[in-house]
Amino acid sequence: MKDAQPIRDRLDIDRLRQAMKGANATRDRALLSVALNTGLRIGDILRLTVGDVAVPKTHIVIVQQKTSKTSRNLITPALRAVLDPYIAGKDPGAPLFPSSRNPALAIDRVQAYRLLETARKRAELETPISPHSLRKTFGWHHYNTYKDVVLLQKIFHHSAPSVTLRYIGVDADSIDASLKDFSL
Repeated sequence: MKDAQPIRDRLDIDRLRQAMKGANATRDRALLSVALNTGLRIGDILRLTVGDVAVPKTHIVIVQQKTSKTSRNLITPALRAVLDPYIAGKDPGAPLFPSSRNPALAIDRVQAYRLLETARKRAELETPISPHSLRKTFGWHHYNTYKDVVLLQKIFHHSAPSVTLRYIGVDADSIDASLKDFSL
């Protein structure tokens, strides 16, 4: 399987969000919003509880599974606007993204992949996506908005700016752009 790639077009993100339909559409859109607005890995997102994001919390604070480093991610006003109605009336100890079959348990990575793949097909997006694509999408758009690779490196806990640029595909994009009109 090819490496996960970011979703570079904001219209594609909107199409993906709108393609999330059915009984779990609200949950699925909330999952998409958390992933796209925090840059957290899917495994860390799926471990969240309602209490981890409920008011008065202003940040999602976790110890990352992969790195064992503490991550502190702001719950932005846009993310809060998605989360508050979604979690209203839910038990603080409940999984933030519960399984349809057993609401006491969170969905797993495979289910997260399936819901994204179903939405991708409905949205008629050509580029394959995965839960990891959402983390890279956050990074790609953050970098292209602020052009601060060091800040993004810190958010992702990467060892060097070059690792971050390669991770979000900026190196490949730059190479392609430089070669597009080049000829001898």
